[in-house]
Amino acid sequence: MRYQAIGFETGAQLNYKFAKRLALTAGLQISYSGYNIVSNEVHPTFATLYLNDPTNGSEYSRSYISHFGDGTGEASVSLRNYSLQASIPVGLKYELWGNDKIQFNAAADLAPSLLIKGNAYVLSSDGNNYVNDPSLLRKLNMSSDFGLSISFKSNKFSWQVGPNLRYQWLSTYVKDYPIQEHLIDYGIRIAISR
Repeated sequence: MRYQAIGFETGAQLNYKFAKRLALTAGLQISYSGYNIVSNEVHPTFATLYLNDPTNGSEYSRSYISHFGDGTGEASVSLRNYSLQASIPVGLKYELWGNDKIQFNAAADLAPSLLIKGNAYVLSSDGNNYVNDPSLLRKLNMSSDFGLSISFKSNKFSWQVGPNLRYQWLSTYVKDYPIQEHLIDYGIRIAISR
């Protein structure tokens, strides 16, 4: 059983307004996201992953010793899959409505990203055990963001708040691993600017 975990995203963004309601955006972001897998702690057992060689398509295997599985076990445990990534989002922001004090905006961007650190518990090929192998995580990925925001001004700052959706275009895992995983993150984005 999987369930979403709380993540975060922080960064800086530059906006260049080139039309009355349209701005080009670019920035740098650090994001942390992941999910938990509920499993059981089991007696150490051998587990195998069957992988595909992307160069010639032939199948090969890796063997592991697993301490976690879906069978009966001593105790229930939560296994954490996560990634810490740096990305460079580039996109557009459009002012849907606004005046001098308040605006309603829509924004979208594409963000190439680099994996800084991550963890991967994957299900063994027999479907009974979880093995830990962070080397299966893709180092470079691509995602896109879409968000709506309300922007309002205080004395010295401009504040933005609104919902945001992020979709990962490439699988979390390298091509060798036969299962595809495309993560969707959603949350509330809060920004401060001068």
